[in-house]
Amino acid sequence: MRILRNSCLLLLLFVPALRGQTQGNLNFLTDLSDFQNLRRMLPEFLKSQARALLQQRRALVDRISNDQDVKARKAYIRERMLSALGEFPKKTPLNVQSVGRENLQPVRIARKAKDVRG
Repeated sequence: MRILRNSCLLLLLFVPALRGQTQGNLNFLTDLSDFQNLRRMLPEFLKSQARALLQQRRALVDRISNDQDVKARKAYIRERMLSALGEFPKKTPLNVQSVGRENLQPVRIARKAKDVRG
């Protein structure tokens, strides 16, 4: 009985504190003028970063004037792609075998199968 009475007393003490917070009080950014466009800040920042990188790329590409520049750009792009994707798998023999042939005039069809083991 004493536990029930103490529990009720604690509940009565904390209920007014819980009622003091309303949904309107939780949104503390509404009155701050710096955060009026909060939802657009990150996308705009990322767009500005992308624009800067595209301008830098455009300047590099505009400077390409001869075959040596093209080969250097090609090597750079290949290196970047391989670092992002990973190396190619090692080359193995195909071991292709003919599994059938049909002569349909005027076309000849040959069916081939590749050994995928190994």
